[in-house]
Amino acid sequence: MTFAAIGMLIVAAVCALTSAKRDHAFVMQLYEQWMPVFLYTVAGMLAVIAGGVFATGRLWLQESARLKEAVREAKSHDTQIEPAQFRVKEIRLCADVIASTLATMRHEHKQMSDVASRDPLTGLPNRRAFMQTLTREAAVAARTGWPLSLMMIDLDHFKKLNDTYGHQAGDFVLKRASRRMASQLRRTDEVARYGGEEFVVILPNTRIEQAREVAEQLCNALRCDPLIFEGQSISVTASIGVSEVQENKVDDATELIRIADEALYKAKSEGRDRVMLAEAGKGSDGELSKIMSSLKVEAKPATLDAVDRDAMALMGSTFSILQLIPDRHRVAQDIVEQVLAVLGGDRASIHVLDHATRGLKCLADVRLGDEELVLPEASLMRWFEDQQQSIGSNHSSVVDVTMEPIGPEGRSRPVVRVPLQASGEFLGVVEVVPQGGEPTLTQRQQSVLVALSAIGCTALRNCDRHQALQIRWVRLIEALSNTIHSIHPYMRDHAERVSALSVKIARELGQTNDEELQQIQLAGLLHDIGKIGLPRSLFEKRGRLRAGERRKIEEHCTIGESILCRVSGMEYLAKVVRHHHEHFDGGGYPDGLAGDEIPLESRIIAVADACDAMRSKRPYREGLKEEELRNRLRQASGTQFDPAVVSAYLTMGKGTEIQAETPRQLSSA
Repeated sequence: MTFAAIGMLIVAAVCALTSAKRDHAFVMQLYEQWMPVFLYTVAGMLAVIAGGVFATGRLWLQESARLKEAVREAKSHDTQIEPAQFRVKEIRLCADVIASTLATMRHEHKQMSDVASRDPLTGLPNRRAFMQTLTREAAVAARTGWPLSLMMIDLDHFKKLNDTYGHQAGDFVLKRASRRMASQLRRTDEVARYGGEEFVVILPNTRIEQAREVAEQLCNALRCDPLIFEGQSISVTASIGVSEVQENKVDDATELIRIADEALYKAKSEGRDRVMLAEAGKGSDGELSKIMSSLKVEAKPATLDAVDRDAMALMGSTFSILQLIPDRHRVAQDIVEQVLAVLGGDRASIHVLDHATRGLKCLADVRLGDEELVLPEASLMRWFEDQQQSIGSNHSSVVDVTMEPIGPEGRSRPVVRVPLQASGEFLGVVEVVPQGGEPTLTQRQQSVLVALSAIGCTALRNCDRHQALQIRWVRLIEALSNTIHSIHPYMRDHAERVSALSVKIARELGQTNDEELQQIQLAGLLHDIGKIGLPRSLFEKRGRLRAGERRKIEEHCTIGESILCRVSGMEYLAKVVRHHHEHFDGGGYPDGLAGDEIPLESRIIAVADACDAMRSKRPYREGLKEEELRNRLRQASGTQFDPAVVSAYLTMGKGTEIQAETPRQLSSA
């Protein structure tokens, strides 16, 4: 507009000058020559201005629509709004305000959800949150066939404890017991307060026998943990009832709770301080609970002198460690629990030497006190190096007590360090902050701690040997599998791919138990072991097989079973191998099993085996592309394959065969 005004002024000036000196004809001639130029100039400027206004308006509309969509996505999918993606400054500022408001709302909503779903005394999930979790896990177990166990826990004689020591002592016991139980469980397990002195524990992917071992470990941990309240030592025991979805043939969360509660009632009626299983209406005592119960004269809150506590801690450590030899982390947890039982500490941790880094690696860390304690790593490492030199010089290692700045604001407290040593081997150290801040140990306590150290060191060494044997065993099976498939070149590495994909599918179905995953891994490696007894020509033939040739190939399932049945401990793997070609609708071989009659591991391997076979190039055809493979899986879902397993594979996304964990990765984890 400014240029148009200047142009008009120039034309007006020219007209005025010429009109003063020349006639009207000259002015008209000048007007005719310059007026079109002037009009085109004005029209161009207006077009540019209109285009700018239109482009700006269009950008505003686009950015406003993007902001609206971003808000909708953030609301429905709990995603974040990124203000930097908007180009218009004003809209970018609006997006920044909205993102900040959403973040505040999410934080406040999380806080309110935590308050609504947490027990205010113990900090554990409350009954409402527990029921939501159990309902979800029970549905997963019913859909996939994975085991799911539940423990109902009741603290024995809790009313009498309240009457004897007061309700403050009762609250203290509930808080301490909840922390003790939580410290014994896996990250995938969940402990919740059911009400009063009752607690519940959900154990996904856990069979009832494994759940019984965990329950006995909880009983032992509670029994061997003397609680010091206002100078008085309080002994706490618990009764536990255990139920399991598959074992007890239930698929409803309420029914699972009911039968676990019945087992708990039976445990209480038969003397308390024991574990009972909900098996066909009959409970089953755990061996450890029987042994420890036989040492008790009366199951009630009572004070124990130091000799009794130390003896029980030592015996509890011996029995439980014998039960947990294959599990390194559980053994470490148990060592820490028993040392805490002797000293009554607020915090304890166990560190072992990592030969790869030459540093210390924490295996277990238990915090029972309310005070925030930070253990000094540098000081611990210096102490460990001094101990290594001492042991290397043939000097005996002893329990050490030092003062360390570990409390709030650097307040010093005594720290007890127990070396893990046995037969001249120094594996690590247990570090404890004693309860009450006592800087000295009795001779009795030192002797028991040295004994616990020897037991723990031996158990950890056995764990390492067991793990090394497992890795060798898996690699031996891999070598055997590769030897079998080297007979048929196009199937080279087939077993490893099927094994890795089977583990991936099992994880997608919700399996997290390492033992169960290793079973699937080994079954995948061995699923075709029976082919070692078949002629090579059957697998190299071009075109369709005749009926007799097909029957011959189908024999590899039973041949594989007969081979594995001769190896002690591989009976279940033999069953999985026998049935990995059964069809979900009953149309497979060798036994025509259908649905849940087929082992879940066999149903998983069937899908993984078919996927790898369809991808592989054969003498008579090219391998299928991923999209075609998925279409065929969908078509066979419910007939040849388990729909839940097919759904798990389809959920994992493309490129599954590349992303799957290798068997060697699983065995060394």
